[in-house]
Amino acid sequence: MSKINKNYSELLNALEFPVLGLKETSGIFFANSCFEKFSGYSVRDVMNYDVSKIFESGLNYNEKNTFIEKNLISSTGKKLKVLIFMKKIKIDDEELIFATLKYKSEIHDNEVFENFEKIDFLTGVLSRSAVLERFNVFVENAKLSGGRLVALAVKLDRIKSINQYAGYDVGDTLIFEAAKILKNSIPTKSAIGRIAGNKFFIIYGISRETESAAYICKKIVNNLSKSITIEGKQYNISANVGVSLFPQDGAEAKILMDASDKALEESEIRGYSRFQFFNESINKKLIRLNAI
Repeated sequence: MSKINKNYSELLNALEFPVLGLKETSGIFFANSCFEKFSGYSVRDVMNYDVSKIFESGLNYNEKNTFIEKNLISSTGKKLKVLIFMKKIKIDDEELIFATLKYKSEIHDNEVFENFEKIDFLTGVLSRSAVLERFNVFVENAKLSGGRLVALAVKLDRIKSINQYAGYDVGDTLIFEAAKILKNSIPTKSAIGRIAGNKFFIIYGISRETESAAYICKKIVNNLSKSITIEGKQYNISANVGVSLFPQDGAEAKILMDASDKALEESEIRGYSRFQFFNESINKKLIRLNAI
């Protein structure tokens, strides 16, 4: 197969570093627009090349050595020393190999590779493994500055049933579109990550310019209640939101996320398209329920 749908293609083309999709047979099935600027090759031409035409002595994936130093042969024939990071990513039940590149002279700066590792490849937001790390940064900065934070746990509803009757491609597209709606519904300096199939965590700092947490939650709930059109068909999803506040609901990132999660559970008990702020009575209620 080795083919990615337009959602993944759109996401990879938005990245600010070069990405190649590699076949096990040494062919190339994808190149993003940044690779074109990086190498001088047109994306259309690259799709018909064997990797040995671009990389001196070819390029093979090795799970034990995902960082490889190679000579890239540019479109003008110039040899450029590059460092390549390769990773297998499962998309639509197929394991695909993706490679990111940077010049050897930039080896001291690992930001490109670190960013690639932290991306959720369905939505373009932070991956599960990167969420807590980013939350920790927000919390530590808030402790130093005396700032206040809002943490949100957002869960999309009806995705599971849509997967069953319309297929996983439609479900994935809905999650992709929902992530875009979420990003447009929250303050610009927020961090957002996906920690499960239909569940997101968001954190942002409160300032004079920031709208109230309740207003943000209403905006999320309302925006995700609108129909989403996919290939001419309309699908309806909804979302519930749990809210916790720093420092009153938790002084550490993990505690804050846990509080948001508990508030989310309470909102789901109350029905669809609701949001709930964390409070200690919710905590006590969940403790009692778990003890039964």
